[in-house]
Amino acid sequence: MKRKLYHRFYLTFVFLLLSVGGFCQNKWLDAIGEIHSAQPKTELLGAAGSYFEVAETAQAGDEVIGRVNLAHNSFEKADFEITGGTGAGFFQIEKFVNSRGKHFGILKVTQLPLNSSEYTVKVKAVFENGKTDSEEYTIKRVEVPLAEKFFNFIYSRLSTADRLFFPVADSKITEYLSKFKSGGTFSDLSYGLSKGGWEGLNEGAERINSMAMAYLDESSSFFGDEELKQKVYAALIFNAGEFAKYRTEWYETHLWRNTDYIAGIGINFFRLLRDEMSSPDAGTAQKAVEVYDAILDNCDNLFAERMDERPAIGNANRNHRMRSLAVRAAISYDYNRAITDWELWYDKEDPRIPGFYPTGALGDLMELVETGFVEADTYNNKNGFFPDGTICHHPAVGIQFTADGYGWPWLTEWSIPLANQFKDTPFRAQNKTYNTVAERILDAYRPLTFYGYLDMAAGGLVPDRKKWGNSLLKAVSGLLEAKSAGTIIEREDELRAYKTSLEREGYADPLAMSKAFWNIDYFIQRRPGYFASLKMISERSRGLERGIEKRSYYYLGDGALFVRVNPDDYNNIQYYYNWHVIPGTTAEQRLDDLPPSAVSAYPGANGTNAFAGVVSNGSVGFGAFRYERNHTREDALYSTVNANKGYFFFENEIVALGNNVKRVRPGDGADILTTLNQLEWKGDIAFGRAGDDQHETISFSGADAAHHLSAEQEPVWVYHDRVGYVVIPAEGHAVKIDLAAETRTPRWTKETASKKMFQLAVNHGANADADSYQYIVLPETTIDKVKTFARSVGNNNINVLKNEPELMAVYNTEIKVVEAAFYEPGALRFENEKGEEVHLSVDRPALVMMKDNGKNLEFSVSDPHHSTTETTINVAINIKLKGKNFDETDKRTRVAFTHSAEEVYAGKPVVQLFETEGRFITNAESLNVKKKR
Repeated sequence: MKRKLYHRFYLTFVFLLLSVGGFCQNKWLDAIGEIHSAQPKTELLGAAGSYFEVAETAQAGDEVIGRVNLAHNSFEKADFEITGGTGAGFFQIEKFVNSRGKHFGILKVTQLPLNSSEYTVKVKAVFENGKTDSEEYTIKRVEVPLAEKFFNFIYSRLSTADRLFFPVADSKITEYLSKFKSGGTFSDLSYGLSKGGWEGLNEGAERINSMAMAYLDESSSFFGDEELKQKVYAALIFNAGEFAKYRTEWYETHLWRNTDYIAGIGINFFRLLRDEMSSPDAGTAQKAVEVYDAILDNCDNLFAERMDERPAIGNANRNHRMRSLAVRAAISYDYNRAITDWELWYDKEDPRIPGFYPTGALGDLMELVETGFVEADTYNNKNGFFPDGTICHHPAVGIQFTADGYGWPWLTEWSIPLANQFKDTPFRAQNKTYNTVAERILDAYRPLTFYGYLDMAAGGLVPDRKKWGNSLLKAVSGLLEAKSAGTIIEREDELRAYKTSLEREGYADPLAMSKAFWNIDYFIQRRPGYFASLKMISERSRGLERGIEKRSYYYLGDGALFVRVNPDDYNNIQYYYNWHVIPGTTAEQRLDDLPPSAVSAYPGANGTNAFAGVVSNGSVGFGAFRYERNHTREDALYSTVNANKGYFFFENEIVALGNNVKRVRPGDGADILTTLNQLEWKGDIAFGRAGDDQHETISFSGADAAHHLSAEQEPVWVYHDRVGYVVIPAEGHAVKIDLAAETRTPRWTKETASKKMFQLAVNHGANADADSYQYIVLPETTIDKVKTFARSVGNNNINVLKNEPELMAVYNTEIKVVEAAFYEPGALRFENEKGEEVHLSVDRPALVMMKDNGKNLEFSVSDPHHSTTETTINVAINIKLKGKNFDETDKRTRVAFTHSAEEVYAGKPVVQLFETEGRFITNAESLNVKKKR
C-alpha cells in the first residue's frame, strides 16, 4: 500500500476565493466527470487486492465475509460461477445487484464441516458483452471475522459520538413530524443548490437523525414506530440524492456537516437494515437495500478537488470526513467494496490524491490516513507536516501550529486506532506511518507539554490544556500496542522511555532542552522546574486562530513570551484575561474590539516583516524579529506599533530586549505597553529597587493594588509565585512600570465567579518613538535570589552587550555563551570572563550564538530572512580554528555557514563545532568585512 506523494502548485488566490466564503459554485466543474484514463470495466477485482473470511461457526447458507467485486468501480452486468479450487465443493456463488445496478458475487457455505484453515475458489465472471474474466480467491477460516471486529470498533467509537448522535425529546419529534412531507423533506426548510439550501439540507439531516434515534430508543414513545421508520427511510433517500449535488454542482468545504448525521443513522441502523435486506418479503428487502445504498452513498464524502488545489481539503479536514467514511467501511461489511463509488476517483492519470486508488474499504481507510501525512514544502498556502515539527492547517495567511484542534487529531485520531485494528492483517499500516507519528510525538508534542499541560502559544482551540499528559500517554501506549509483527519503529526505545515518564505522577517528564521551530518563528526552552516559550510572527507565519469570539488571539504570536513554573499557569483564565496584554508583546491598549483575527483567512493574521528567526543548540537559544503589522488593506490594520524585539534564553535567565518601539498609526491614542507577564495571582507579591534594603509587599489576602513604578538609575525587581522580573533602566531616561494585582469578573461567559489576576508591564506612553526596554525573567527562583540578582546587574553573569536597531546581544559569563541578533551586517566586540576581547562579525543579517567550550567553539547560526537565494552567512572571529583559513592581516578566521535553499529549510539553524588553536587574539586589527545586504 505504499504511496508516494507528488505535489502540484497552484495560485494562492484560488484558495482564498473559495475558503473565505466556504461555499460557492464549484470551480472544478469542468473537470468533474472527465476521466482521463478510463480503466477496463470487464475485470474482476484481482486476487491480490481481495480478501475473504468465513467464521468457524458458519452454517450452511451463511455468507462469506467479502464479496466478489468488479474492478475499477465497474457497473457492468455480470454472472458468476465457481469453476474450481479446493473450496469448490464447500461454497457456491450467487449474483447480487444493488439498487444502483452494481453487480456482486456472494459466496455462501454449502457443505460442512469446514476443517481447513483456508480454501481457494476459482471464480469466473461472464459479462453481458460476452467477455469473461477469472480469478482464484483464498477464503480464510477465522474465529471472529475482521469485519465484525471492525464494525464493533466503529460502533463503540461513533454510535453515540457528538457529531453523529442527536437524540431529542418526544415533543420535538412530534414537531418534526408535523412539518414532514412525503418526499422526505420538511415544510419549513429551504432546499436547492444555494447557501440556504445547504443549510436546510443539514438541518433536515439532523432532524432525520433525531427521528431515527427515537425509533431505536426504548424509552421513547416512538420506539419501534413503523410509520416513523418509513419516514426516516424516505428522508434518507432524499438526502442522499440531494447531497450528491453538493460534491459536484456546488462547492462546500465542510461536507461532513451533512454526512455525520447520516453516518450516525447508518452505524446504529445497520443490523436492522441487514436483517431487513434478508427478509423473505421482497418489498421489505428491496426497500432496505435502497435505504442501505442511500446511506452508503451519503457517507461517501470524498472531495472533487485535487488535493493540492485545496490544501485544507486533503489533509486535516480529512479527519472530519473519516467519520463517515469509516462508517461506510464498517457497514459495507465487505473487504473488497471500495470506499467510494464515485467514478472521479478511478482516474489513474489525474488522481485526486496522488498515489491513492480505491480497491477495498479497509485498505482505503488506512491509505487515506497515510496519504494525509503530507510533507509541506512551501509557505505559500500549503498545509501539512513541516520539517521543524509544526503541523499546519489553514495556511492561507501564514502558517500556524494549532497543536490541539487540528494537529493532534490529524496525527493520531485515526492513524493509531486503525493501525491497531488492522495490525497483522493485509490492511496493516506501513512502517512510515508509525515512524511519522512517533517522530511528531517525540519532537513536537513532548517538548510542548509541561507536566501534562500544553503550551499556551501552541494550543489553540481548547482553553483547558490539562488533558495533554493523558492524551500523550494514550497515544504512545496505543502506538506501541498497534505494532504488527514486522513493524519497525526506529525510535521505539525513546517512546518506551517517554511512556515511563508519562506514567509517573503528574506526568513528570524530566526533559531539559531547547528547540527552535524555525518554520513558525517559535522557540521553547524547558527545564524540570520551568517551561518557557516564544512565539513571533513574520510574513511567513501567524499566531493562532480561534480564541474567544474568534478575536482574543490577535496578539498571541506578536512576540508572546510565556513562562511557566506551575504546569497550569495560564490555564482556564481566558475569561479574565486582558487580551491586549500578552506576555512578551508590545501593544497599544486600545479600547475597541480586537479584530476577528482568528478567522482562518483573516488578511492581517501574519506579520509584514521578513526578519524573524530562532536559534538553538539543543540546550539554550534565542529568537528575534522586527515586529511589524503594516498591511496594505485597511481591514487588516489594528496593531499600531513597530519594534525590534529579541528574547535570549539561558539556563536560569531569560533576557528580553526591545528597541525602536514606536507608534506608526493613530489607533485609540492609548498607552503602549510591553508586558512582562499576566496570569492568575497566586500568593504575595514583592517588589523593590535594587539599591533599597527594604521592599514592599502586596498581600494576597489583602485588597487589590496598583503601583506605577519607575526604574531610573537602578533596576526595579518584582517577585510573584516563584518567578522574578528585573527591569533595567534605559540610558538617559526612566522606565515606567505598571504593576497590578486585581480581582476581575469574567467576560464572554455566563460564569460569575471572580478571579485574582497579576499583571506587570513596561509603559512606553501613548506617543512612543524610538523607545527601548530591557528586562530579565528569572523562573523557578526565590525573593532573595531576585533581590541579589537585581543588585548585581552589570556585575553578574548576564551582560547585555547591545540593544540597538542594528544589533542586540547578550553574553552569559557563567555558561560562556553569546547570543547576537544582527539586524544588519556588522560587528560585535566584547570582553569575556577571562578579560579576552572577542570580535565577532557577519556579512549579512543573522542570528549567531557562540558557546566557548575552551578547546572548541560551537556556533549556531540562522538566517532570519529565510533566503532561498543568499544561502551563505560569513562569520568572522578573532581566533584560529583548526582546518579553517586564518587571515594574518586582520587576525580573523572566516567561516561560511550555508543553509538550505529549500524554502522550508532556509531558516533552520546551522550548528557547527570548531576546534580552536590558541585563544582569542586581543590585538586584532579593526574590522574590515565586506558587507552584503
